[in-house]
Amino acid sequence: SRVLETMKLVKSLPYEGFWFTQFDSISLAALPVVRGGKCCCHVFQNDDQNYKASFFVHPPWGLGYDALRRFIYEAAKYPIDCEHGIMDRWMAFLLESGFITVTPTNEWSWSANSIDSPALIQDCRNAIAGGAKFVHGVKNAEHLHAILQ
Repeated sequence: SRVLETMKLVKSLPYEGFWFTQFDSISLAALPVVRGGKCCCHVFQNDDQNYKASFFVHPPWGLGYDALRRFIYEAAKYPIDCEHGIMDRWMAFLLESGFITVTPTNEWSWSANSIDSPALIQDCRNAIAGGAKFVHGVKNAEHLHAILQ
C-alpha cells in the first residue's frame, strides 16, 4: 500500500512520531505529537466475524517511532490480503498482532467512508462545531463545501 511505503520511507527521519492520512481527509487544526509505542487513530468496533481484528481504524493514523517500527515489522509478516485487502481492517490487525497501544482520536476527529448524505453532513458539521480537528470522508469539493457552510 502507498501508506505502508510512505511509512518505510519516513522511518529514517529524525522525528519522534508521524501522522498519516488519505486523500479524502482534511486537518482543521494542528494534530498532537505522538511518541513511543503508541498509535492514535479513529477507532470503530468490529462486529463482522470475517475479519480478525476486534476493531478497525480510519485516519488520522499517528504512530510514535517505536510503534511505526513494529507496524512495519508486522506488515512484512501479514500482507494486506490477510484482511481481504481492506486497509482499515488490515491496519487494525497489524496493530493488534504487534501489541501496539491504540489511543482513539474519536474525541477530536470525525470519520465516515463518505460524507454523502444530509445526515452525515450534519453530523460532520456538528463535530466541527464541537471542536473536531480532523475530518475523513471528504471525497470532493461538494462535500467540503457542505461541511464548511
